[in-house]
Amino acid sequence: MGQVALDQTWRKRRQIFRPTEDSKIPTMTLHREPGIVADHVACVGKSAYAEGQSDLVLSLDIDIPEDAGPMTAITHIKLKRSHPVGINDTNDQNSLLGVSLQPDGPLLNHPNGRIQLRNPASIKRVWLFACTDGQDQPDNIYWAEVRLRRDMPQVI
Repeated sequence: MGQVALDQTWRKRRQIFRPTEDSKIPTMTLHREPGIVADHVACVGKSAYAEGQSDLVLSLDIDIPEDAGPMTAITHIKLKRSHPVGINDTNDQNSLLGVSLQPDGPLLNHPNGRIQLRNPASIKRVWLFACTDGQDQPDNIYWAEVRLRRDMPQVI
């Protein structure tokens, strides 16, 4: 699982994917999108429904080089906030992180919150929707952890 952060100070935490020359690893860049107004997820009940409160909207640019090898799906995205600590993700453990391929498109999450975005090399950007829990501050640091599935070749 790789991380991408909005602030360079988080380099001490695990591995941060960042663009490098001649890199064979996927790179991802997280952006806050304050100009996008959406209401896809609720803070209560970890649910994908409009509650009448605008979501925190971010975009995640994805670049998977051809020489990175075959990646078959994005199976999990976790959005973390620094202080106060906050976690939204695409499973049923934390507040729901809604995922879409368009800022005004439908959420791709299954009813349990999980995702299975096939052929991630063809996806250049995903849109992330997190509930606004009242703790977000302009100077908060957000980062994302993304799990890519790589199917192993069949052994004959």
